[in-house]
Amino acid sequence: MKKALLLLSVVLLVSFISSCENRDVNPFDENPSDVQLKSNSNENSDCFQEVIGELSQGEYLITKSTIEIKTKWEDVLNKNNDLSVVLDEITIVNINGYHILKGVDLTNHSVSIIPLVLKDGKLYEMKAAPGGGYTVTCSGCTSTGASSSGECEPQINPQNGYYCTDCSEGKCTKTTTYDPSGIL
Repeated sequence: MKKALLLLSVVLLVSFISSCENRDVNPFDENPSDVQLKSNSNENSDCFQEVIGELSQGEYLITKSTIEIKTKWEDVLNKNNDLSVVLDEITIVNINGYHILKGVDLTNHSVSIIPLVLKDGKLYEMKAAPGGGYTVTCSGCTSTGASSSGECEPQINPQNGYYCTDCSEGKCTKTTTYDPSGIL
């Protein structure tokens, strides 16, 4: 009887551990300042409680105040001495199957993103495994005009994490900013 209970306990423990092992997305590799996506699905990720937007009939809608989003996001970004960001545009987009809040600074030619989690049609800021939030910014590209569209923008590779697309003029630099209480 004791062996049967012990065996049952081990089986339950193993099944519990295996069902939870992908619950948290640990975005950090060996360098904690460099966020990487460790899962190709963010549906099981933990998230902050405040609703940022929603996905309704295939369309993304921002439901939180855009002024509040811009203010909080800029405050976090500009704590980093390498950045000086004023967000002109904020949209929700899909990058390689991931729901992303995207902010664009037209003057400084920078693009920042925050990963989102979709739950029951609502979009929430994704929480990194350490418990905070992060944003990835690509900046430094000086290319302008129609041919520079899509240059120096954050992208996601499910195996390798976040990276910045190349630019034809200037040096595109990726900056990851982490805040223990979340970005928004």
